[in-house]
Amino acid sequence: MANKVSCCNHLRPLLDPKERRYTIDKCIVDLKPHIDKFDAIVMSGYSMALIAPCIADALHKPLILVRKEEEDCASSYRVEGTVCKRYIIIDDLVCSGETLKRIQRKIGDHFYSGAKLVGLYLYQPQFSAYRTQATVKKYLGIELLNSK
Repeated sequence: MANKVSCCNHLRPLLDPKERRYTIDKCIVDLKPHIDKFDAIVMSGYSMALIAPCIADALHKPLILVRKEEEDCASSYRVEGTVCKRYIIIDDLVCSGETLKRIQRKIGDHFYSGAKLVGLYLYQPQFSAYRTQATVKKYLGIELLNSK
């Protein structure tokens, strides 16, 4: 009998090995058609640390880590990774769009001002305030890279 997982709902599929593998595989399949649109994958937060490296490895793309302001860590860098021209963000969902704005600002301010956000992939779009390609484009101004 499996142990009961104690976590917030959005982490549950990432802490279970089968669900995590499914999530990673789905991200890879959905992102492959877009592989020429971006040079790097940006991640922020603990949940993304569980899957983003596997996705980046499978797609042969470097990672950029953008730390949250309140995150306590050994590094003084708030942004770490490769310099790129075009990047995508992989995240669980979007509520207000503040995480996306923070990531764009941090990369522009501290990393490489010429880097451009070219797409967003949400692995839990059903919980997002912006669930479709049309709403992401309209309200956030970027392409949602999930399969339609």
